[in-house]
Amino acid sequence: MKVMFIGAPVDAPPAHLTTEQKLDATGKNTGNMLIGQALKRQLRLTHYEQYKAGMSPDWIVGNFDLIAIPASNFLFRNFDFGGLGEK
Repeated sequence: MKVMFIGAPVDAPPAHLTTEQKLDATGKNTGNMLIGQALKRQLRLTHYEQYKAGMSPDWIVGNFDLIAIPASNFLFRNFDFGGLGEK
């Protein structure tokens, strides 16, 4: 299964980064790493990528089986994912 992750990072930041850069890579919340890595470990995936701004929705749909959202803060009534689907 090929998975596109949108939200918390699913990989640890590269070792060569400074501590401050590593913290920035987690969105300044190390709990995000726990959420992202935990979800990644639960899925039987063969390939995965982390969403980056500007990725084409059509390309994602054509190349991935699942979009996973490891981000509990996104799940509330008025959160709008519409911008992610715009071309």
